[in-house]
Amino acid sequence: MTASQPHPGKATAFNEYSPRILVVEDEAIVAFDFQQRLQRLGYTVVGLAHDGEEAVQKAQTSKPDLVLMDINLGDGISGIETAMVIRQNQDLPIIYVTANSDEDTVKRAVRSGPFGYILKPFEDRELETAIRMGLAKHVTDRRLKESESWFQTTLTSIADGLIATDAEGRIKFFNPSAAKITGWSQANALGQRLTEVFPLANDGTHGEDTDFFTAFRLPGVLPGDSQTARLARLDGRQIPIEYRAAHIHNNHHNLTGVVISFTNIEERKRAEERIRQAQENLTQAHEKLVHKHEELQSFYHTVSHEVKTPLTSAREFVSLVLEGLAGPVNETQKEYLGIAQESCDQMRTCINDMLDVTRVETGKMSVELKRAGLGDLVQRVVTRLKPAAERKQIQLGCLVTPGIPALLMDDTRIAQVLSNLLNNALKFTPAGGRITVEVKPAPQADQAEIAITDTGCGIPAHHLRRIFDRLYQVRPDNAGSCMGLGLGLFICQELVRLHQGSIRVTSQVGAGSTFTVTLPITPPTAGLLVPMPPPTHPKP
Repeated sequence: MTASQPHPGKATAFNEYSPRILVVEDEAIVAFDFQQRLQRLGYTVVGLAHDGEEAVQKAQTSKPDLVLMDINLGDGISGIETAMVIRQNQDLPIIYVTANSDEDTVKRAVRSGPFGYILKPFEDRELETAIRMGLAKHVTDRRLKESESWFQTTLTSIADGLIATDAEGRIKFFNPSAAKITGWSQANALGQRLTEVFPLANDGTHGEDTDFFTAFRLPGVLPGDSQTARLARLDGRQIPIEYRAAHIHNNHHNLTGVVISFTNIEERKRAEERIRQAQENLTQAHEKLVHKHEELQSFYHTVSHEVKTPLTSAREFVSLVLEGLAGPVNETQKEYLGIAQESCDQMRTCINDMLDVTRVETGKMSVELKRAGLGDLVQRVVTRLKPAAERKQIQLGCLVTPGIPALLMDDTRIAQVLSNLLNNALKFTPAGGRITVEVKPAPQADQAEIAITDTGCGIPAHHLRRIFDRLYQVRPDNAGSCMGLGLGLFICQELVRLHQGSIRVTSQVGAGSTFTVTLPITPPTAGLLVPMPPPTHPKP
C-alpha cells in the first residue's frame, strides 16, 4: 500500500479530491503514525516535517490544504511560532496536536488563530472530525474574507462620503471620500464621536432647534430620505452637503449604529445660483422686451392714427385738383398729381398694415364669418387689379373650377389677402409677364385652394423659410427704393391662420413663384365672431 492510497475498505474522506496534509512532528515514530492514520482515513500526506524551519519550507513547496502541527517541536521555534510564520505567508488552516493542555499553552495557541486543537492521545474519529471541521471552517472563513474585502473595496471606492458608527455614536468606518470632504484623516477619525468629526449646522431647510444626531437615531429615519445641511470641516470652512442616514440593526432588531452617506454639493449650489441668476436676468430681459414691445405697439397705433387723418385729407385734395374741380390742370400737372395720389395710397396701405399688425400682436383682431362664393370673390379682386396689370403690360387671368361650395369666411379679409399677394406678384413680375389665379378643390376633403402663380424674378431658396416673418423683406437687385414695410405676407399668414387655413410658397429664381392659400369650407371652430389667437411665430 502506497502513501497516497487509502486503507482498503475505508471510504475516501472526499470522493473526488483527497485533501493534502502536511504533518509537523518532531518525533519520527509519532509522525509515521500520523501518516498511517491519515492514509487510512483517505487523506494524502504531502510531507513530514520535524522542526519549524523545515515545516515553513515544506508548506511553501508542497502546497498542502491543511497542516497538523505539534506545539512542542523541541529545540528551535515552537509549533505556535511556526504556525504564525506559515499563516503570514500562506492562507492555510492549522490544527494543533499536543499533549499539553495547560492554560498558558492553550492561551498562546488561541492567540495564533488555529482551526482545531487535538489532545494526545486521540482516536481516528477525533482526528477526522477535527480535519473536516478545520477544512470547512477554512472555506467559510475564506469566503467571508472575500466578501468583506469586496464590500470594503466597494465602500472605499464610492465617491460619496460614508461614515458608520456604533451604538454609542463612535466612528467605526470612514472611507477616503469622507476624509476628503470633512478634512479628517481616516486614522484620526476612527474611534472619534460623530459629533466631533461630522458637525452639522442648519442651512435653512430644518427647524431652528434641530439636533441632527438625535434625529439620526429617530425611528422615522429612512435610507432614501435626502436632506441638506452645512458641514464644518476640520479646517473651519463650512460647506453645503447633501446626506442620507440609515439605521444599523442586529439580528434582534436592536439599534447598533448609524450609517451616513453624504456628498459635497458646493459645485451644485454654485450651478444653481448661476441658473437662478440667469433666470432672473432672463425675466428682467423679458419684462424689458415686453415693455418695449408694448411701447412699439402703442407707437404704431398712435402714429398710424395721427398720420392717417391728414393723409386722407391730403389725398382727397389731390383728387379734387386732379379732377379739375379747383381749376384747369395740364397734362404735366396731372402726371405729378397722379404720382402724389399713388404715394398717398401707398402710405395708407403701410398705415393699415401697421394697424393690422398691432391688432394681431395684441389679440384684438377678429373676423365675421359668413357664407360666400370663393370664385366670385377672387374674380372681383382680379377685375379690380386688371387696370394696374395692364399699365405694367402683364397678363392677369383667373381660372375657377366649377362646383366649389360656398365657404364660411370673412370675405373682406380674404380679399385683403388676395390683393396683397397679387400686388406683390405685380411688383416683382416684369413687363410681358403673366399672373394666373386658380381656384380649385384642395387635395384634402372639404377644403378649397387659391393658387397665385407669376413669372416674376422668383425668391432665392434661403429666403423661403422666413418669407412670412414680420418685417422680413426680399429685395431684388432691380427693386426700387420703396419696398413697403415687410408686413404684408405676415398679415396674410395671420389672416389665413385665423380662418384655420394655411399658406405656402414655392419658387424658382428667374422662373417665378406660386403662393397657395388653403381654406376649409367650414372652419372646425367657426362662429359668428372669431377672435384672433396669439401668433405662434418668433418675434424679431
